[in-house]
Amino acid sequence: MLQKIKELVQIETKIRDISKRSRLPDIVDARVMYYYLAKKYTGLSYHRIARSIDRDHATALHGMKSYGNWNFASLQYRKQLDKLHAIEQLIPEIQESHIESADLHELFKARNIALNSQVSELLNEIKQKDAEIKRLSSWRTV
Repeated sequence: MLQKIKELVQIETKIRDISKRSRLPDIVDARVMYYYLAKKYTGLSYHRIARSIDRDHATALHGMKSYGNWNFASLQYRKQLDKLHAIEQLIPEIQESHIESADLHELFKARNIALNSQVSELLNEIKQKDAEIKRLSSWRTV
């Protein structure tokens, strides 16, 4: 499960490898997402979670504190939280099925296709409502 969570984070954040030794903010943020999701959905120890990406438990604990800061200053960290929540929506699906890590890209593609379809439907609905508002406005007497 840790490998699947790692893959999901890497796909969503467009980072090739979150275990890479780097302090670039995007990579650090991706690792924070990984620590949070791994702890929440696997219940494994911080030591085991951190070892899976070549870090120590103290780094994972610090990452969880960073996640706490994201929630505290949610407006400042909106982009990171949005990515995290997008990943989190897929976790139950990969827990229940036997999706291989290589198939996660296909899962993201399917999710994006479904979301694009929903967006198109909503845009059409907005157009219809706008037309109805204009029609009803023309009947209004001033």
